[in-house]
Parts: sequence; structure tokens; C-alpha cells
Amino acid sequence: MQYDVYEEAIDVDLIVSLTAGMSGADLEKVHRETVLQALSKNTGKIGQSTLLEEINILKYGAKRTLDKCAKMLAETAFHEAGHAVISKVLMPERIIEQISIVPREQALGMVAYNREQEIDYTKAFWFSQTCVALAGRAAQVKQFGDEGLDTGASSDLRQAMWSAWNPVAKYGMHPDSYNLDTTVLHEWSGDVYFQSQTEKLIKEWLDEATLKTDQLVDQYWEQISKVAQALLEEEVLSEAQFKSLIE
Repeated sequence: MQYDVYEEAIDVDLIVSLTAGMSGADLEKVHRETVLQALSKNTGKIGQSTLLEEINILKYGAKRTLDKCAKMLAETAFHEAGHAVISKVLMPERIIEQISIVPREQALGMVAYNREQEIDYTKAFWFSQTCVALAGRAAQVKQFGDEGLDTGASSDLRQAMWSAWNPVAKYGMHPDSYNLDTTVLHEWSGDVYFQSQTEKLIKEWLDEATLKTDQLVDQYWEQISKVAQALLEEEVLSEAQFKSLIE
């Protein structure tokens, strides 16, 4: 590390990957806040966990203090494990920076991807992305039954709808809407075209993705369970830890 206030055992490669895309001002802020935390707690040299927390605060918001019972933590763990494992199955090339069940301002848990990685937005990507969005709820319901069917998947459903709508209505990727961009027609005329057809195709896309997701969750349940248990023990898993659990 550039500053001698940090412990030598810090994984520099991990820090570099997690701060990719940050500006110089962002990095300086992380350093400043980390030093202030260390001074306030009189901890001596700064360890990796303190540095990682300041990076996460900048990227994802501060921790939320919640009175989470063991069942809620377990639900979050299986939910995030479902997202992560199915993501790695369908899109092995996507870099997962970390998986966390630490509640923050934006979510109760998260699977964080490398924001700098380029993505090829193919039809296969959109379908895989739909499945990944649905995998959290699928894993949670498989583990907890109807008691796991809660509102925690609201943002996931929004992501799934977005991943279905784009290829069907905007990019003309569905065989029955091939080369049609209904959004342009609406921009030009103000009228809504192909509405009933678009709704039907989106519903079919989501139904197919739901079926595929449920099958994959069943198939990779052992890996999902391993990741969930590790999250309950560690709270946060790096990409290396995650890979060691599923390979």
C-alpha cells in the first residue's frame, strides 16, 4: 500500500479490483475515512477489514443497524447465494467482486459485480440476467417454503421485468417481435403499438425463465446451500472464497 499506516498483510490485488473505476478523489476519501476510523478506535495500523468497509460504504452505502433475527439472516443468505450461484452457472465470465448479507442503505444483501467489465448485451445475456434476478426468490422459497415468499424480491422482479422487456419490446430479439422496436414507434407517434403482443411475449419470457431458474436451483442446490452457510458464518465472501465453495 502507498501509506505506511496499513498492515502489510492487506491483499493489494483484492483492493485494486474493488476500487476499479473509482476516481482519485474517491480513493483519497476512502483513505481519509479509514485513517479517521483507526484513530477514533486507536487500533494502530489499519487492517484489511477496516479498509474494505470504507470502500463498501462509498460504493453501496453505510451499514444499517437492523434487529435481524436468525431466520431473516438465513433467508437473506439463501437469497443472495441463489443469485450468485446461478449467475456463475449461466454467466461464468462475469466477475463477482463479493457477496454480502450485511444490510446497507440500498439492500439487505447483495451480489456485487465488477462495474468495469464490458458486457455483450445478447439475447442469451438478457435471458440469463432474467434467471439470475429470479434465482434469489427461487432459492429462498425452496429452503423456506411459503414463509420465504416475501417482499425482499421486489427489486429483483423489477430487474427481471427490465431484462424481459428490453429484448422483446426494444431490441427485437424475440422470434415473434423480430427487428421490432416498439419504443421508437411510440416516440414518433405517441401511440402504443403491439401492446397486447408485447405483454404476451414478456409473460412467456418470464414463464420460461422461471421454469429454467427453478430447474437450475434444484440442480445446483448443494452449491447454493454451501454458499448460504458460508455467508451466515462470514457475512461477506470474496470472489476467491465463493469460487472455492462451488468448484
